[in-house]
Amino acid sequence: MDSLCIQNVFNTIRETPLWVWGILAYLIIIGIKATRERIVYLPQLFIIPLIFIGLKYKSFFTGYHSLIIIAIIALLIGCGLGYVLGLKTKVAIIKEKLSVQIPGTYTTLILFLVYFAIQYAFGYLCATVAILPFTLLATKSIIDSLFSGYFLGRALAYTQKFFS
Repeated sequence: MDSLCIQNVFNTIRETPLWVWGILAYLIIIGIKATRERIVYLPQLFIIPLIFIGLKYKSFFTGYHSLIIIAIIALLIGCGLGYVLGLKTKVAIIKEKLSVQIPGTYTTLILFLVYFAIQYAFGYLCATVAILPFTLLATKSIIDSLFSGYFLGRALAYTQKFFS
């Protein structure tokens, strides 16, 4: 790597808004908590998927109807994957607290860090490129929807376990 490239990386990091680093810190804290066994109130399982889905609202206003279709298909695939993996996870049901006890795993932390890195890269592209090509918009839509779907599917699987 030459010094100009390294300087560009440092400039990008330095010019990143402070709130972005706050989000990273929050994702790390939540991810670290997920590495330990924990009791989660059933409705709380849907907070992360709803936030991720809410972040996708821009896809619906791009003017590309095909992005909406791509997003829905990727959401369903991610949901299916999260659901299947969620069904394989052994959770304890705590009926009196409307909660489930979930074993600790590093998966959530890793997924959050990967998601943040991808969003950071796309944020950089959006800030430096006037118009993103459709393929990049579609790629971002697929990635966002897969992550949203995964967490939604997992929440649905845990909810099904609770009620069955």
